Amino acid sequence: MSDIHISIRYLIFFLIAVGWTTLFSLSHTRGIRGYRNLGILACYILLIVMLFPVPFTSALLTWCALGVGGGLVYIAYELLGRARASEREQKSKVSFGHVIYGNLMWPVMVPEAVEYILADMGILKTPPMPPQPVKKDGSPAA
Repeated sequence: MSDIHISIRYLIFFLIAVGWTTLFSLSHTRGIRGYRNLGILACYILLIVMLFPVPFTSALLTWCALGVGGGLVYIAYELLGRARASEREQKSKVSFGHVIYGNLMWPVMVPEAVEYILADMGILKTPPMPPQPVKKDGSPAA
């Protein structure tokens, strides 16, 4: 029976790609923020590439470990939001389904959750609203 293990080499490659995605997700500049899509795409391409040199079970285990980790990061964001909600506000539900569909969507979920956590903690500032066009009569355009 072969030894099933997580591929450390590809784990590092995936972490670099999701780090890239997260870094560019933190920018509010439209052109720069678009680079995050390359990191998401890189994760899915790495999955396909990983299937050739790495045994299938190791590739699956590596991907699923990252998926469960991504789901847990998203659950941490939901728990933080629930803890920060005041008694008057309706507390959001925590979905443990993120761990399940995190196995498919973790390259998108992790940067999103990190961005939301940093925004909720006040570390990441929301972008200023662009000026609204004004009609000639002085009222804002709809």
